[in-house]
Amino acid sequence: MAPRPGIDAAFVKATVKLARRGLTNAEIERALQQLTARMGKPAPSYSAVRRIANEVRRQHVPNPYMEEIALKLATGRLPDLYWADVVAERREEEARLEAWRRSK
Repeated sequence: MAPRPGIDAAFVKATVKLARRGLTNAEIERALQQLTARMGKPAPSYSAVRRIANEVRRQHVPNPYMEEIALKLATGRLPDLYWADVVAERREEEARLEAWRRSK
């Protein structure tokens, strides 16, 4: 999703990542406030966060790693945050590769 003028690209990227992880709009807003404090830039409005997050959710593709998650849970192992990041990065890479294939 392309950032609109006035919304920093870092906020858009963070909003997309958090929405894909299943956070609510309010949770995303709170997380962005922390990012705002570190970056020293104005925070996007709640309506902008909501608009971006809702668009991400509409475009959401079912998790192809759900079987792997279920297996971890069934064997008594919990997926940790590192593993979740690895899965998210794999999904993003697969999406980029698929988009590249379509453009050919």
